[in-house]
Amino acid sequence: MKTLLVRPPATSLPNGQTTHIERVPITSPSPGAVASLRRRNVFRGWKIVSVERIDEAPDSVFVEDAVIMFGRLAVLQAQVGFPLSEVQGAQPLLMT
Repeated sequence: MKTLLVRPPATSLPNGQTTHIERVPITSPSPGAVASLRRRNVFRGWKIVSVERIDEAPDSVFVEDAVIMFGRLAVLQAQVGFPLSEVQGAQPLLMT
C-alpha cells in the first residue's frame, strides 16, 4: 500500500521561505479542506500517516523536503537553514 505522510501547516506558514517569487499574503487551508484531501487520497488507495505539526518551522508542511523514499528505503535529509525538528518529527513514523 502507498503511504502518504501528512503534516498540518504550521501557524508560522506565512513566514515560510521564498526563493524565486515575491512574498504574497497567504492563508492556511481550512480543516474541512484538509479533511477532504485526506478522504480523496484514502479513496485512491493511500494510507495516511499523520506527522506532528511544527509551528516553529514555517515550511514543515512540505514533508518531502525532509524525507525521500526509494522503495522501502527512507532518506532523511536535514538541510542547512531548516529546523532539524522537520526530520526528527517524521523519523519515528518511518521506523515502523
